[in-house]
Amino acid sequence: MNRRIKYSLVLSLMLILFSLVNFSRTIEAATNNNRILLVYDSRNDVKNDKKNIDALQRSLTSMDLRVKTVPQADYKKGTLNKEYLGVITMINWRQVGLINRNFISDRDKFSGIKLHIGENLTQTEINQLGIKVQKVYQQQFILKEDSNREQLPFSQSITVVTQQADGARQIGTLSTQQKDQRSYPFGYINGKQGYLPFFTNKGLSLIVETQMIAQLFDRVGKFRPLLTITNVTPYTNLRTLDELSKFCYKMEIPFAISTTSVSENTEMKPLIGSRRF
Repeated sequence: MNRRIKYSLVLSLMLILFSLVNFSRTIEAATNNNRILLVYDSRNDVKNDKKNIDALQRSLTSMDLRVKTVPQADYKKGTLNKEYLGVITMINWRQVGLINRNFISDRDKFSGIKLHIGENLTQTEINQLGIKVQKVYQQQFILKEDSNREQLPFSQSITVVTQQADGARQIGTLSTQQKDQRSYPFGYINGKQGYLPFFTNKGLSLIVETQMIAQLFDRVGKFRPLLTITNVTPYTNLRTLDELSKFCYKMEIPFAISTTSVSENTEMKPLIGSRRF
C-alpha cells in the first residue's frame, strides 16, 4: 500500500479513536425546559468576533441546551417569555451595545436564568447581580483557574466585579500584572444571575467560560471545548504529533486531528525515511 495512503488511514483512525475516548460526556436528562434565548448586539465582522458567537452556541449545544440566537435588531417585544429557561445577553462590540428597548424591558422582567457577557451592564443588571463594578482601562490580565494560568490579550477596557453578594460563586480569577497585583472574579454567579466580562473562543478562557455557564444552568457532567489539531499532512512530524496527543490525553483535553487527504494534494512528494506503520 502506498506510504502516503497508509499515513492518511492511520491518522483517520486516530481521529475516530480519540474523538470517542476523549470527547465522551455525561449529561443528566433535562426535567424541565431547556430553551435558551441568546441575544447579541453585533457580529462585529470588523474584528471577526462572530467566531465568539459561534463558539458560545456550540458550548450551549454541548450542554443539551436548545439555543435560539437573535441579533438585537430582530428582537420583537414578548419574544422572551416563560417558555425559556434562560436568556443570555452578549455584548460582542461594546461601541454598539444594546439599544433595543423592547429586549431590555423584557429581560428586566424575566424571572428565569440570566447571563450577561461583556460590557455595558445596566443598573438593573448590577442590582440583580448584587455587585459593585468598576471599569478598568488598558490592562493585560492573567486568568487563573486552580493551577492553570493564561495571559490574556491587552484590553482597552473591561468591567470587573469589585464587590460580591453574600453566597455568590466565583469561577476563575482575573489578576493584574502590576506590583500591587489586584484580583477580580472572572465568572460570577449569584442565584439565577451570572456575569462574564468577556467571551473568547479559545484557550483556558473558553474552558473556564464553559464551566461557568454549565454551573449557572445547572448542567451535570464535564463540559470542555474540543481542541482541533489542523493542517496535518504527510509532511507532519509524527513524533511531535504523538507527543502532543499523549499530552492532551494526560491532561484530559478532548481533541481531534484534522487531516488533509492525499487525494487533494497529489502534487506532494512521497516522504523519504518516514515512519513506517
